[in-house]
Amino acid sequence: MGNVPIQGMDRRSGAPDTRSTDGGWTAVSDRMPLRSHDRCRKQVSGSVEVALQRRQRGGGGRNQHGKRMIADRACRMHERTLHGAMVRVAMVQRILRRQGKHHERQQAEGQDPLSETPHRAAKLCILYVRMQHVLICTPAFPASEADLDCAPAMMQLVDALRSRLRITVIATQYPFRHGSYRWNGITVHACDGRNKAWRKPLAIARALHAADASIRKEGARHVHAFWLGDAAFVAERTARRHGLPCSVTLMGRDARDGRRWWNLVHGRTPPRVIALCERQAVFFERMSGRPVDAVVPFGLSGGGQTFVRTDERNDVLFCGSMYDVKRPLLFIDVIRRVAARRPVRAAMVGHGPLERVRKAIDDLPGNADVQLLGAISRANVLELMAASDVLLHTASYEGQCFAFDEAAAMGMRIVSTAVGSARPDNWWHVADDADGLAGGVITALAATEPAPPRILHPLERTVSAYTERFLGG
Repeated sequence: MGNVPIQGMDRRSGAPDTRSTDGGWTAVSDRMPLRSHDRCRKQVSGSVEVALQRRQRGGGGRNQHGKRMIADRACRMHERTLHGAMVRVAMVQRILRRQGKHHERQQAEGQDPLSETPHRAAKLCILYVRMQHVLICTPAFPASEADLDCAPAMMQLVDALRSRLRITVIATQYPFRHGSYRWNGITVHACDGRNKAWRKPLAIARALHAADASIRKEGARHVHAFWLGDAAFVAERTARRHGLPCSVTLMGRDARDGRRWWNLVHGRTPPRVIALCERQAVFFERMSGRPVDAVVPFGLSGGGQTFVRTDERNDVLFCGSMYDVKRPLLFIDVIRRVAARRPVRAAMVGHGPLERVRKAIDDLPGNADVQLLGAISRANVLELMAASDVLLHTASYEGQCFAFDEAAAMGMRIVSTAVGSARPDNWWHVADDADGLAGGVITALAATEPAPPRILHPLERTVSAYTERFLGG
């Protein structure tokens, strides 16, 4: 078969190679996957030979049977790895062969074969990248495709990554059941830790077993964990056992309070650490004594839901839990200061202890109307954002605060403390005390020009950053 003109590919990341000559195009023959085939064979041939020598050598001693069993198991494992690599390489060979025949037919008919090459080359590049398998460990993952409230930022990222990579997920704590299931084509192994301390050792043991079984069956290119906790422990132990690169994404207070887990996973070759924002990276460096390897915020897709703005609107919205770290009582204090200047209508959304919050609301003046809605679904939260003017966020600490991204996409003005990815601009006021926050709310409510919907962090950029790190090791 003749050479097939496809766009140059970086063999490390699978991305188009911009260093290629001849206008960015290079001729790649079907020998490319053959060289990949030879490389796959060489990677496992040494280990297979050692295992065969141990099995054939035999030797006396009472441990002879155990040594032979270990050698047999190693041989079977490497044979499965080699077989999987050969199948994937053969698939690429068949596609390249079809591409070459199509190219020759176009030449025979007098057509320009390069007119469709970029589209076909992109397909081949995507196929080459999808051959890579990534194992993801996380404490919680959606229990079904209808579960939209479990870690929505991470859920959207994993859902977008599955178009570029083969992904297997191990959830140590949630869902509250033990077993495997499918989520949007992804295999998920639930270990049923249920956020109980006495169940954590069992959940970790189940997670390690599921990770080893997945890698023995399908191989892996990278092991990644969300949250510096038991998921990071499982990812680091699995990566060390199988000689794979490992990384961890800091999600929230684990960057500040996760010293115990960091001491367990940062051994001779510590995992690469990804922070969600610069402030979180500073907290991690104070805690661990080393900087993060990258700052990659969670992204939001620009093609999300749109809601019609209604006449029944809220001036101010609180979106978060009712625990001390979110400071709901500071929110009520700010509303009291705003009500001294003008009437205000607000809504509070979030789970947690409601009694003290309800008591503080009862002490507000009459021109401050605050509705305490408690925990509602994420879809209802987005509808409430579309029907509100200002997001007032009073937390003392955040990882990234994905509510900022969602509120901005809904066209809300934001008034917040200096946490997470907060950055002041024409539609965002940042302050640290009640007076400053109240002044920002009054200014935002007095503005005549509505804030435009805006995407703070595009999802495509986040997906590309994670893909590059996963495939680059």
